[in-house]
Amino acid sequence: MSTRAEQQMSRDLEMAHFMDGLPFAYGKLLKKKVRHLPVIDDSGAVVGIISERDFQKAMWPAERPSSPGGIRDDFPEFRSGAVVGDYMSTPVKAVDHDTPLTTAARMMIEQKISAVIVIENSRMTGILTTEDMLRVLVSLLEPAPTLKDRVMGWAQSTPIGKVATSLAEVGI
Repeated sequence: MSTRAEQQMSRDLEMAHFMDGLPFAYGKLLKKKVRHLPVIDDSGAVVGIISERDFQKAMWPAERPSSPGGIRDDFPEFRSGAVVGDYMSTPVKAVDHDTPLTTAARMMIEQKISAVIVIENSRMTGILTTEDMLRVLVSLLEPAPTLKDRVMGWAQSTPIGKVATSLAEVGI
């Protein structure tokens, strides 16, 4: 298998600015349902990455009362004045877009990191995370569809296939 980083990376990136307050950046993380945000500076250069784990380090273990409707407000409290730049990981680990996936995976394992930035022509084009790697693993472990499965899929998804299926059901 010669899969490259760009074929498995996540492309729809949400960024954080290094001076963003932690509650604001954490809201972005929750909204996008991701675990990593690349961090940029004023010029748009990637200067770090902040992960769900980094946010957890900055949270206060505060109990908050329920809201008037009885629903608990679980948005965490962060240290006062803390910004993304205080908790982000740096320097940024990156791989070129055409790096073999096995090379990127080995790098992540050896350096004990859960995400790398993917670059092409000195520009960030995506992020490769352990979740992206797990998707690859699942696709490799799933049984390959049989010829019968593929034909049945075709029969159920094309107009002529639906006609053929209908005729077969009535014995024609």
